[in-house]
Amino acid sequence: MARFLLAVGALFLTAALAPAQDEEPGALYPVPLPSPALKYRLLPDLRNQTAGDALPVYFEAIEKLAPVIKERYAMRPDNPFQRWATTPLKELPRDEVRKALEPYQPTLDLVDKAARRERCRGEAPAEPAKNKVVRFPEQFYLDEMATLLAVQARLHLADGNLDAAAHTLQTGLSFARQVGELPRLEYVEIGTTIAVAMLRQIEDFVQQPKAPNLYWALTDLPRPLIDAHQGVQGSRLERYRLFPGLEEVARNLDAGPLPEEQVQAWGLSLLRYLPRRNLFDLQQRAALTRRLTDRHEDNKKNLIAAGRPKEKVEAMPHVQVALLADHHAYAVMRDEQIKWYGEPFDKIADRLDALESKEAKSVADNSLVPIDVFGIFKVYWARAALERRINLLRCVEAVRAYAAAHDGKLPASLNDVKDVPIPLDPVTGKPFEYKVAGGKATFETPEVPRASRRNFDDLTYEFVIKRP
Repeated sequence: MARFLLAVGALFLTAALAPAQDEEPGALYPVPLPSPALKYRLLPDLRNQTAGDALPVYFEAIEKLAPVIKERYAMRPDNPFQRWATTPLKELPRDEVRKALEPYQPTLDLVDKAARRERCRGEAPAEPAKNKVVRFPEQFYLDEMATLLAVQARLHLADGNLDAAAHTLQTGLSFARQVGELPRLEYVEIGTTIAVAMLRQIEDFVQQPKAPNLYWALTDLPRPLIDAHQGVQGSRLERYRLFPGLEEVARNLDAGPLPEEQVQAWGLSLLRYLPRRNLFDLQQRAALTRRLTDRHEDNKKNLIAAGRPKEKVEAMPHVQVALLADHHAYAVMRDEQIKWYGEPFDKIADRLDALESKEAKSVADNSLVPIDVFGIFKVYWARAALERRINLLRCVEAVRAYAAAHDGKLPASLNDVKDVPIPLDPVTGKPFEYKVAGGKATFETPEVPRASRRNFDDLTYEFVIKRP
C-alpha cells in the first residue's frame, strides 16, 4: 500500500503498510474558502495565455537543457534534483538548491512560456493532421523538466514565497496537460506522471501556515485533467502511416483489388514485424506467406461479414485481405475500448476488466502488426488515479474550510460539511473513508473490489488542525 502521510512540515511518500508508532500526524491550518471563489487558480487563465503553439518552445527548452545535463553528468553521476523533489521542506538545502538551479533557469523560463501558450499541437491549426508527421520530445527531457519544476516549487515553499510557488504549480499542471494531450498514446501516461508530481507539491503547499484554501481551485480543474482523445486518435494514425492508403481502402467497403506495387509495398512493411526483420531473407518471406495463406479463408469470411462484396474480396491478393481483416479486428477492439471514455470509471470498471482479459488478448495474439492493446486501459487507470488524488485533496480543503468556520474543530463526519460538496472516490464511486479520533483526522481510499485494483495505490491522509 502506498501511503501518503501528512507529516509536520512536509508530505512524504512511503511504502510502509502502516505509520511508525512514534510518527506524528501532520498539521493543517484552518483557512476559509476564498472570495471570490476562484481568486486562486491552478491553471493559467485566458488572460495569461499567449497565441501560438507550445511544442516548438518546449523543443527550444530542450536545446537549452541538453548541454547543461551533459555537463552535470560529467561532474557527478547522481541526480540531486530527484532527491530534492521529495526532501522535506525543513531539510531542503536551500542555498545549494538555489545555486544548482541557476544553469537551468533559461530552460525553466521557456517551459513557463510554453505552458502559457494557447495550444500544443506541433502544427498550424488549419493543417490536416494526417498530412503532418509531428515531432515529439523525448521522455527523458520531459521527466527532467518536470523534476526541475517540482524542485523549484519546493524551493519557493521553503522560502515562504507562496505566490512564486503557486505560479510554478500553474506552469507544471499546464505542462502536464499539454504533454498529455499530444497525439500519441504514450504521452497521456507521461502527462499524468507530471501532473501527479505537481499534485504532490500542492500537498505540501496546503500545509503552509499562510496557504490559501484551494478547494475551489481544485474543483475548477478540467475533468479529466488530461484529455486522452488526441492520444487515442494519434495511435490510429500511426497504424495508417505504416501502410499508406490503408485508411482509404478500409473506409471504402466497395473497394476492389489494389495495384500490385501497393500490395508489394504493404508486404515489405509486414516483413518488418517478423522476428528476424530481414527483408531479403527467403525464409522470412516464406513464413509470412504461410501465415497469410493459413488465415486467408477465415479473413475473407470476416471481410464479407463486415459488408464487403464477396466477388471483390475473392479478387483481392492475400496481403490486402490479411491487412484489411487485421485492421477491421483492430478497429472493432479499439472502439470497444474507447467508447466508454466519457463514462465515470466506477461505472465501467467491470467492463474494462472483461475487455482486458478477453477481447484485447485475442486481438493481440492474432494481429499481424504488433499493437499495444493495453495502452487504452492504462489511460483509464491513469485518469481515475489522477482524479482520485484531486478529489482527496478537495476533501482535505473542505475540512480546512469547516475548521475555519467552527473555531478550529474538525467535523465529526463529512455529513457535517454543508458549505461545499464532498467529492466521491472516482475509482470506486464511494465516499472516501473519514474518521476522527483523539483530535486527529484520517482520510483513506475505499478498497477497489475488482481485478483492476492492482493499478491503484491506497492513499491515506492524516492530520490535526493547528492554529497559525
